[in-house]
Amino acid sequence: MSNYSYESESLMTTIKNNKNIAIILASILIAVFALVFLVPKIIAPNTSSVDASSYSQLIRDYDIVRGKKDSNITVVLFEDPQCPGCQSLSKTKSAEFEKYYDKVRFVYKYVRAVSPHTFSKEAIGLIYAAENISQKGYELTEKIYKDTANLTVLDRATVLKYAEEIGLNKDLIIAKSNESAIQSIVSQQQKDFEFKFPVIEGFTDKETRISGTPGGFIIKDSKLNRITSDRERSTLTDKTKDFTTSDFDTYLAELTK
Repeated sequence: MSNYSYESESLMTTIKNNKNIAIILASILIAVFALVFLVPKIIAPNTSSVDASSYSQLIRDYDIVRGKKDSNITVVLFEDPQCPGCQSLSKTKSAEFEKYYDKVRFVYKYVRAVSPHTFSKEAIGLIYAAENISQKGYELTEKIYKDTANLTVLDRATVLKYAEEIGLNKDLIIAKSNESAIQSIVSQQQKDFEFKFPVIEGFTDKETRISGTPGGFIIKDSKLNRITSDRERSTLTDKTKDFTTSDFDTYLAELTK
């Protein structure tokens, strides 16, 4: 009987007839797959170089801005006019923010954070109308936070009273707030707040969105520095990057060294 010749077989026939070869080939394929797809995910990414371009697109021409407009540091804040946490932030930190106006750009985006805030959408329209008429949207919002004892019962009459107290014509601000351009701003700000971002290497391991108000993100030198994470899903892979507004003093001091 002559010796068996592998040369007379096709590759598939050889594999079928030789279990050792099949095992070796399978092992090689698994190793290649691991090197290409799995190892990069296991190695910790560089959290200091996360590009912020997708977040920069949320900074719009009509946003209300305070501080140094051409700063390399941008703080983007989402606030709800009926949010007690936003009111508390304003009362405790607004004066602190002003100390950094020569170094930092603060971008304010007003949104309705939760459905029980039934007046927020109308209030936001009035705020952007005030900004459009005389750049007093921020001043009106700060007045709301400062002078309203209970934000849950905020209403049109109260906001218009505040508007008049800072020198605005209430009929003019009502008419402006009803214009389609202002209503488009209100709608777009809400979409920005609800936008879900893809995985950000070094920051998140799942899709994420700003978790609530007050909240937002910080950009320095075109890099994402911190973000208010979606805590329900614990999306942050680097927990030190969580942007907690109560710790603003510490962040600003570190960023502006």
